[in-house]
Amino acid sequence: MEEIEEMILNGILDEETGEYIDEDISLNGGCGYPRKSKKNNISPTDKYLEATTQIRKIRKELALLIKKKHKKCLTIKEKNKATGDARAEINKKYGKGWRKMHII
Repeated sequence: MEEIEEMILNGILDEETGEYIDEDISLNGGCGYPRKSKKNNISPTDKYLEATTQIRKIRKELALLIKKKHKKCLTIKEKNKATGDARAEINKKYGKGWRKMHII
């Protein structure tokens, strides 16, 4: 018991938690915190928001590409072909299932 008291007085152990404070002794390099190693956890909500943001960016890119291709078109048939070509380009760039990516 005397050893623990000395360690608390010397500032090696925390008096409330009893964990090592000294960086040389502590296994996780600090005040004993975090008690467990940090994991890179992303909540499902964050994944969903990230995916929807990415999908919005792709849709915006698609809209701009369609608008650019429509400038050269005179007939409705040409515009329909240009729209299909723009969609094909986006599908090549991001993969065929980009609309459903990472959505839970």
